Amino acid sequence: MKEILRDNDHLVILPVLINPEDWIIPPKMDDRLESIKEGILRHVDNITQIHIKYDTIEVCSYCKSPWEVVEELEEWGDVKGIQLGMPVCCEKAQTEWKQESKSTMEEKLDN
Repeated sequence: MKEILRDNDHLVILPVLINPEDWIIPPKMDDRLESIKEGILRHVDNITQIHIKYDTIEVCSYCKSPWEVVEELEEWGDVKGIQLGMPVCCEKAQTEWKQESKSTMEEKLDN
């Protein structure tokens, strides 16, 4: 019969954000995590390894909203100017996307 054994036991530590803006500035958070890591290694016995890991999320560089693009035109009905692949979060992202799309199209026409 099948038996399930534990494997790869590990401890996850979630730091308290002193400043809620720290998560936006990776070097600040990296420094904080490195400081916690050094403290653990200095004060806790029987630790073989500590690795700093993190998840990533895609956000708009302008408004910091979750990154989302138009995947189906039907969803948008008669909204003027909507195109496949266009970001939906803010005007700045849409303007940049339109400029990049126009440049890409011009390059293809030149080749």
